[in-house]
Amino acid sequence: FPVTIENQTGGTLAAGGNSVFTAVGGTSISVGQAGNDFGGTVTFASSGGGNLQDVTVADTTALNLAGITLDGSLTATGAGISQTGLFNVAGLTTLTAGADGSISLSQENTLGNVTVVSALDVNLRNEAANAGTLLFPSLPSTLRNLTLTFLSSGVTIPPAGVTIAGNLNLTAGGAFAQSGPL
Repeated sequence: FPVTIENQTGGTLAAGGNSVFTAVGGTSISVGQAGNDFGGTVTFASSGGGNLQDVTVADTTALNLAGITLDGSLTATGAGISQTGLFNVAGLTTLTAGADGSISLSQENTLGNVTVVSALDVNLRNEAANAGTLLFPSLPSTLRNLTLTFLSSGVTIPPAGVTIAGNLNLTAGGAFAQSGPL
């Protein structure tokens, strides 16, 4: 029967090398405790057929995620977030890289709605034909660099607006829309 892997309150995980978490398809994995330290690539996999539902992961250092397919949501927190494989996330993807961290998800990802909570640099590629909403709810008033590549849909700059201190690169397969100052 399906179970959920969860990192209990107060417990932390530390691994100097790669980490692999496997659970039965349809279940979720949560290793989102503050204080976790993953030194290598972190992989989340399903077994027994089907995809994982939701994944929550936190790392006190730069978080490097292997490719992942989820029927639900992804919540990733690290001192920077990068990927080694494609992300296919049907639900919400929430990314928190800290005020000095970079988010680099530049592979041909298929994502639903994306929320960037914090980052200094953002490089995000989404190939979803009907890419969801991209939100920046609490970014600092100034980003250093912002690169958005949405080749199969349009891009909308959110109402909060964004100030870019460095480079701004927007590529879309549909319309550009601006609902806030840039």
